Amino acid sequence: MGRRRLSLNIIFLPMTPRFQPLRFLVYCFVLFAWNAAAASGEFRGFWVDAFNTRFTTPEEVARIVADVRAARANAVLLQVRKRADAYYASRQEPLARELAGREFDPLAELLAQARDTHSGPRLEVHAWMNAYPAWRAADGWPSVTNHPYLAHPDWLNRTARGETFDGKDYSFDPGHAAVQAHLFTVAMDLVSRYELDGLHLDYLRYPGRNWGYSSNAVERFNRRYSRQGQPAPEDPLWSQFRREQVSALLRKPN
Repeated sequence: MGRRRLSLNIIFLPMTPRFQPLRFLVYCFVLFAWNAAAASGEFRGFWVDAFNTRFTTPEEVARIVADVRAARANAVLLQVRKRADAYYASRQEPLARELAGREFDPLAELLAQARDTHSGPRLEVHAWMNAYPAWRAADGWPSVTNHPYLAHPDWLNRTARGETFDGKDYSFDPGHAAVQAHLFTVAMDLVSRYELDGLHLDYLRYPGRNWGYSSNAVERFNRRYSRQGQPAPEDPLWSQFRREQVSALLRKPN
C-alpha cells in the first residue's frame, strides 16, 4: 500500500457567515489545487461550521453529505474543534457540549458516509480545527472540569497588563511551551487515528501585538536573550520571538 498523502493548510477565515445555503455555511469553494481528489484536478470543498451547523446524529451527517454531493463538490471540511473541545473521539479534550454524554463520533460517521460510494461519489474529508481559542465568555463556564481552560489557567494568553479577556474570547498563549505540546498532540492524534485527507488550522495567531505575556512565554524569551523583566510590545526581538512560536508549532517533527 502506498503512503497516504495528507495536506496541512493554515486558514484565517471570519467566523461570521455571510451566507448559509443548503443548511450549512459555505466558507470556501476553491482551495489549493494540490489537494484535489477529482480526476479534473479541481478542489471543490464545503466548510462545515460547528457554530452554525448541527452534526450530532447520523441523520444530520447524512444530510450534509447529500448536500455536498448535490452541489457537485468533492470535499467536506468539518470543524472538529472550536475552543479546546472535540467533535470526534478525542483522547486529549472533552466532547463539545452538544455531544456530552452521548456515544457518537461525528468525524467517524462523516468518514464512513463520505467513503460509501453506493450513495454517490467518494468525498474527501478534512479536519478543521481552531488552534488557540480556549473559551468564549458568552458560553459561561465549561461544563466539564477537564476542559483545558479550567485545567490549565496558566496557559491563557495575557496582555502586558495581565488581562486574559479580549472582549469576546479567552485564548491560549502560542509562546507557552505546554500549549505548543498540547496542540501538537491533538493534531497528531487526529491524523493518526482517522483516515483524513487534510488538516486545517484556523486562528493560528495572536489576538494582537499587546498579547503573549504568559509567565512561561516571558520566561522563555528572557532565558533565550539573557533579559530580565517584561519586554515591551514594540520590542523587535519580542515581536520576532512571538512570530517564531507560531512557526515552531507547524515545524514540529512527527
